[in-house]
Parts: sequence; structure tokens; C-alpha cells
Amino acid sequence: MASAAPVWTCYPARLVVNSARYFSSVALGFAYLLTSATTNAQHAELRYDPWIDGSITFGVVAAWAGSQAAMGKIAPKTCRWCESNDVDDTARVSLKWHNTRAADGLSNVGGFALMPLFAFSSALVGSSEPGRQSELPVDILLVAEAAAVSMGANQAVKIAVGRQRPFVHAFPPSEMREASSEDNVSFYSGHTTLAFSLAVASGTIASMRGYRHSTWVWATGVVMATSIGYLRIAADKHYLSDVLVGALTGSAAGAAIPYFFHGPRPAVAVTPVPGGFALSGAF
Repeated sequence: MASAAPVWTCYPARLVVNSARYFSSVALGFAYLLTSATTNAQHAELRYDPWIDGSITFGVVAAWAGSQAAMGKIAPKTCRWCESNDVDDTARVSLKWHNTRAADGLSNVGGFALMPLFAFSSALVGSSEPGRQSELPVDILLVAEAAAVSMGANQAVKIAVGRQRPFVHAFPPSEMREASSEDNVSFYSGHTTLAFSLAVASGTIASMRGYRHSTWVWATGVVMATSIGYLRIAADKHYLSDVLVGALTGSAAGAAIPYFFHGPRPAVAVTPVPGGFALSGAF
């Protein structure tokens, strides 16, 4: 007599819906917090150094490109993290497309073409407001810096962790297949990391600058980035957990780098008061 299936297998749709809600809520939470935190920072002058920030951006991009070119030599030949789990397996069955190549192609176009175009367009529209044209190159540089740093970290983790991709894990052992350098770099999703870093960095800078269209930047960017994360699962290239971690790390870089490293310096004043001193200022 066959054993009963685990209870969770009866509710794959509910699991996927709840995961998607959590996935979107995290990203939209960043939007709300950053928009609220920068409400009073209208027309903020961002701190930057074109030589330092440019060197960081191009240096990390060059290192990432070099590691991509050498992936066949530096990627793990065998998986270090080979097993899946019930949640990832259920999401895979529910979200994977029959035509995984189509999903892969759409995610490539979205992640490496449409998302950079979205980030550039957002900066262009914001800086087109009267008297703000000089902000365009700075905005582009800072968004690119956040994206570069997030992708550099992603590349290092992917190579170090060596997680087997879902389509490789599911490949029938009886069928011969030529191994690829991309087989064991599933954790965590680079496409999703890039998409969310661009979306959140663009939204953060638009809010810090006080651009009129900042709400639309957040809404459009989060929807586009979430769609790319979904397509990576549909393409059978990543598990749900790979995509969720990519969304979180990309969002963290996109928010933290502009806000903490390039926002206006806090104005702090120490005032003598009876019995001690008072600390005040604008943060």
C-alpha cells in the first residue's frame, strides 16, 4: 500500500501564492520605508566622488566580467549543495513553464536590457525637471554602483556555495548530458539580484531627490523585478529560495548604498543645558 503524500503537497497553489505575497511585500516594504524616510529630504544634494564611486563601480564590474569569462575554471565542478527541500520543490512544480527556454530568454531580456533601461529612464525623467539636469550623471553613477556591488557579492557567493540548479538536479541519471560551468551556481539568483538592486536604487534616489515621479519608479521597478524573479523559477534555473535571497540582497544594496553612503550628512548640534548637554540635529 502506497504511503500517503505529505499534507503540504495538497496545497501547492496556496504555498506559491503566500510565497509571492511575501516576496512582493518585502520589496514594497523597502519602498514604503525609504519613501517615508526621505519625505523631508526634498531636492537633497547627494554626496559622491566621481573618482571613488566610478572606480568602485568599474572595478567591480570588471571583476564580475572576468569571473564570468573564467567561470569554466572557477565554478565548482560538482555541487556542494546538492539537495532541495519541500518548499522549493513545490514552488518549482507549480511555477515551472513547459517551455523553459522561453522563460529563460524573457528573463535575460528583462534583467539585462529592460531593467537597465528602466533605471536610466527613471533618472532621465527625474532630472528633466526644471533646474535639475546636472543630477542625471550622478543618479546613473550611484544606481550603477549599487547594482555593481550587489552583483559582485552575488558572484562570490554563487561560486563559494556551489548549489546545483533545479533543472540539473531533476535531470534523469540514465540520460547522458555534458556538464556545464553553470550547473552548480544556483544560489542565489543573479538576475533577481540585479533587477531589485536597480529597482530599489532608482526608487531610493528618486525619493531622496524629491522627484515628482518617485512613486511610479517604486511601483514600476518592483513589479518588473518581481516578474524577473518569477521567470527565473519558470525557466527552471533557480529555486524559490534562490530568488527570495536575490530579492532581499539586491534590495538591501539598492537601498543602503545610496541612502547611507550618499545621503546628506546629518547636521548635529550639541547645546549646553542645565545639568548637561542636549544633542539635536537633522538626520
